Amino acid sequence: VKGDVQVGQGARLTIAPGATLAFAAGTRLAVGTGGSAGALSAVGRADAPIVFTSSAAILAAGDWVGLRLGVGTPGTDTSLDHVTLAYGGADPGEGAAANLAIEGGDASVAHAAFTQSAGAGLWIGADATPTLNEASLTFEGNASGDLVRE
Repeated sequence: VKGDVQVGQGARLTIAPGATLAFAAGTRLAVGTGGSAGALSAVGRADAPIVFTSSAAILAAGDWVGLRLGVGTPGTDTSLDHVTLAYGGADPGEGAAANLAIEGGDASVAHAAFTQSAGAGLWIGADATPTLNEASLTFEGNASGDLVRE
């Protein structure tokens, strides 16, 4: 992925099990940000997880910004299951630096691994009401903490 991806205006992005999305430096996947509604379905399987990572030849924390779920995601059935988010957490310019930043909405997150973020592994904003299966979440090497709630 060579540039920012914005999912809004009532759109839904569905990512197939087993897919790997490798992001260029400074890029992000933003869903429902800027006040426009959008949804994401990233539902992998145990034998075919979905991976969000860096496209850099030599991987490092902060290679890409990360996945951002904005206030435009409530009631949209945004779901992440059997996913890995790695090497994100670059400074987004506004908001939290994290592999996954849930700024608002009610996303569902289960069976997720958050690794090598330059910020938090998973950041949850004050306006967010996600459903987390915390027992199924794993964290490793996140510079600003693993699960951070505002």
